[in-house]
Amino acid sequence: MSRCLFFVFVCLAFQAVGQKEIHLDLGAGLTSHVIKDDAMSPVRYTGVLPTLSLGTIKTKIDKKLSEARLTLQYSNIHAKAANDYPTMKGPLFRLDFDYVHLRETDLIKDTTFGTFFAGVSFHTLLSFRFMQQLDNSAIIYDYFSSLGISAAYKHEFNWKRKRLMHYHRLSLPVVSYGSRPAYMNVFDFIAPNENDPIGDAFERASIRSFGSHLRVIFRNSLFYPIKSNNLIGLTYEWQYYGASFTVPIRSAYHAVVFSLLVHL
Repeated sequence: MSRCLFFVFVCLAFQAVGQKEIHLDLGAGLTSHVIKDDAMSPVRYTGVLPTLSLGTIKTKIDKKLSEARLTLQYSNIHAKAANDYPTMKGPLFRLDFDYVHLRETDLIKDTTFGTFFAGVSFHTLLSFRFMQQLDNSAIIYDYFSSLGISAAYKHEFNWKRKRLMHYHRLSLPVVSYGSRPAYMNVFDFIAPNENDPIGDAFERASIRSFGSHLRVIFRNSLFYPIKSNNLIGLTYEWQYYGASFTVPIRSAYHAVVFSLLVHL
């Protein structure tokens, strides 16, 4: 994990070198999760997770726009019956890394109406749950690294002598390399590979197309300028992913994040 985080921070640092317009994005907020995972239970689990994000947003002089962002979430999730059955809850840790590379298009001829971008994206998702009541099947994970397509719309407007900007982006991963456990929610099951979750995850990993791994990422941001070309932002993000592995998973969340964008 430490090597993975080091690689991510190197990527973020590289994003901030030799570019025209760069902002370091520091964000914090809350994310509301809904998960239907038969590996945990046949019922839905919900939870509100504190969320931290670190990223960069670049606008290049050759009409390119790119984003790199690392997001961390952690807290407990629980089922509706958790009050009657205290074991129907457990911690969820989620890590997302997203890189989006977009180019300005000519779909909107008059730039006073905004700019439309299109391009490619790379997304990594790691969702880890620990359900102690399932004994040796307590470790439940989703891991996907995906290549996809993205589109964005950016528009600036005046409000009370300030130049605000709203930014909307849709990303759809197309092909993914992913892994999930094959065991169900049983307390007496011994996980494969002598209870080695990492080795088991890599052994089960496979390439998945859009049909067997569906994920949608939709972001809406509003940026307000402050001193020294810095910005403050408010972002709403909706995500959904589902995977038709041996044990299926369906998960969605709503996130609200406040951020400070520091001009570099």
